[in-house]
Amino acid sequence: MFLQIVGIWLSASFCDFHGTSHVVKFTPSTSTSEEFSSDEHSISTEVILQDLNPKKGKWSPLPGKFSALDHYIDKCRREIDQMHLKEKCNQYNLPRAELAALRNLRNRSDVVIRPADKGGAFVVWEKELYLNEAHRQLSDGRFYQRIPSIPEDATKSNQETVKAFIAQAIAKQELPQSATNLIVQHPRKSKLYLLPKIHKPGNPGRPIVSACQCLTELLASYLDKVTAPFVRGLDSYVKDFGHMLTILNSLRFRGEHRFIFTMDIKSLYTVIPIDEGLRALKHEVMDPPTHTLLRMAELALTLNSFVFNGEHYKQIGGVAMGSKLGPNYACLFVGYVMVNGGRLWLCRGTHVARLYRNKTRPVQKIHGRCGWSGFMHGR
Repeated sequence: MFLQIVGIWLSASFCDFHGTSHVVKFTPSTSTSEEFSSDEHSISTEVILQDLNPKKGKWSPLPGKFSALDHYIDKCRREIDQMHLKEKCNQYNLPRAELAALRNLRNRSDVVIRPADKGGAFVVWEKELYLNEAHRQLSDGRFYQRIPSIPEDATKSNQETVKAFIAQAIAKQELPQSATNLIVQHPRKSKLYLLPKIHKPGNPGRPIVSACQCLTELLASYLDKVTAPFVRGLDSYVKDFGHMLTILNSLRFRGEHRFIFTMDIKSLYTVIPIDEGLRALKHEVMDPPTHTLLRMAELALTLNSFVFNGEHYKQIGGVAMGSKLGPNYACLFVGYVMVNGGRLWLCRGTHVARLYRNKTRPVQKIHGRCGWSGFMHGR
């Protein structure tokens, strides 16, 4: 696991701190896991499963009850009728030259146009560079494995595996009858694409696997909703930047300088070993029964083949970015490691932070003390 360290000095005038420990234990002012397990905060399995298969509403307000509403609806209908939606629109808000340039750029086969990973910009990427970056990452045998083309019967076989698991869980009353909503009726193959990281040297790509309508999409959606309360219940949970500022403002330093540093875990989603990730899930007491949830997570993590540029691959480590399971799975894993690694940290996403009282301690020595990275995945 690769860590990038950024340091910040906090002076005694910033805040005062009560205590003598060399490591500050943070207690965010959020609900505990016990609170989230109560009926008030938890969402029932039945509700989650029903939400996975929403039905189109047929309700329409009855005319004659609210004259203002009737007038608004009538006006909307008349305006829509005047729009001639079946006719092709020939009006554009761009000059002809700019419109022609955009169409020419869109139709070029030697470039790939993607939104930047951060910043909101759009990037025109030379196709050869795009393919080289993708193959560089996919050639890493620790995380990806190239496989022969995926026949249709293999997709159907994997779908039968999911169906058999759900049917068995329903028969054992570990899942309700509505768990059939977890089955994707007409699954398609997942596809990988890259988002350019223009804020980093070399402009590497962030691999995203488009999981829309794929075999395990609904399993991942269900697991995302089930695990969300347990992420919020982690001792190290930090909701957002505002929450972090609230925590920092509550610290009290007296007469000393402190050094706070953060570490960014490189490619966290990819480097999480599947067995360690499942162990982190098992560590939480969840409903439905843990073994049912673990099997569901195992299916979502292992039935993960995808296509890139006509070639077929399988992700053999970590969780794919693009899977709805990814964020909560990664947070629970890092939270589990922080607790069991014997250190107290703050965490949000892939960023962890720790406070030291001795400002003279070199950053290199701090980096050397991060032994928990080896604990995570044995590297």
